[in-house]
Amino acid sequence: MEDQISLNLNKLVQHLQKSSKDFTKQDIIKFVEDNSIKIVRKNPHCG
Repeated sequence: MEDQISLNLNKLVQHLQKSSKDFTKQDIIKFVEDNSIKIVRKNPHCG
């Protein structure tokens, strides 16, 4: 499992060291704060 995380191209997966299916709202907030992201856009066409 750790190999899948370390080789994953998804920056969130790499940063949080967990599978994307296990992400929580707090995980996303932590990533945004840790990376000094100022704008987050939600794509209305995604489920």
